[in-house]
Amino acid sequence: MSNQLLVEKTDGYLLNVYADQIVDVVPSAKPDRQPCAIVMRYGNPVLLSEETNVIQIIEWWIEILEQSRKRSGAGNSGNA
Repeated sequence: MSNQLLVEKTDGYLLNVYADQIVDVVPSAKPDRQPCAIVMRYGNPVLLSEETNVIQIIEWWIEILEQSRKRSGAGNSGNA
């Protein structure tokens, strides 16, 4: 799975976001009024268009984080 994802911002532009640069994904209860956002390690939050499925972004981000932990050996504390 790729560690980058192409998302559509509120201004209609597309942006590649990288999983290791994401600090948080903030869903919105009313995306038509207040956009969902991706909080980046550096720079301003990325405001997402209301058509963007934030649940898929969260699932993708979690999967990338889990893969990264497995590669680094984290989570193998029970193995001798």
